[in-house]
Amino acid sequence: MTVFRLRFLGLLLALAPVAVLAADPVPVIEIAPGPGQSYSSGGSGQSFGTQEAQLMMMLQQLQDEVRSLRGQVESQQYAFDRMQKDQLERYRDLDRRMGALITGAAAAPVVPELNSDAALPDAAAPGPEGAPIAPAYNAPSASAGSGGDDQAYQDAFALVRERKFNEAAGAFERFVQDYPASARLANAHYWLGEIYLAQQQLDLAQTAFSRVVDDFPGSTKLPDALYKLGVLNYQRGNTAESARYLERVIRDFPQSSAARLAQNFKR
Repeated sequence: MTVFRLRFLGLLLALAPVAVLAADPVPVIEIAPGPGQSYSSGGSGQSFGTQEAQLMMMLQQLQDEVRSLRGQVESQQYAFDRMQKDQLERYRDLDRRMGALITGAAAAPVVPELNSDAALPDAAAPGPEGAPIAPAYNAPSASAGSGGDDQAYQDAFALVRERKFNEAAGAFERFVQDYPASARLANAHYWLGEIYLAQQQLDLAQTAFSRVVDDFPGSTKLPDALYKLGVLNYQRGNTAESARYLERVIRDFPQSSAARLAQNFKR
């Protein structure tokens, strides 16, 4: 019995170091990340979340760009529609004015014929005694005569009625060169302006309308030329100059159709 106890005691002594070692905590070994590496408690789940956030940011940027492009397209479409509307209105206005001329509402006054012998004073006939002798009458040249310039004007305007605007412009240009003293000269310059404005040749249109305003202050076309200069300068972005012409036609010719058009245009 004594021998058994001694063996059991020896076994306990042999197992004592093992029990002590088992009671010690297991050390935790931390691995530091190397250059360019990172570790987080979230692991692959958090890495996926970061990529998802980046994709969302890229998607938001693309949506912003699409909205910006859509706004630009809408703005350009509006400008294009306005240009088409203005162009159509110009042609309608031109048709209305041509119709008025055709019916005689806006026809230029007929220049009296001056080639009749009955209309010419007799330079050779003596006057009463003591009265001054009338000076010899100088017949008008072809550039100032009514027959040639009247036909040339009608031929040019016929081309306008036929919508042959390029040919009409050439005919009116020849008219102002060939008949600089014609009573229809202001009308010719005015219709040159109308044609060039309809064709969007704004420099030529402004020159033609300005000739009417500057050189023919008594012309019946003056109110219309002022209104057209107001419209033309508005199209060119010269809003102050446009307002000046429109206000002038309203002030100086308040009862004219051009004044009513100017008032509507300013609205």
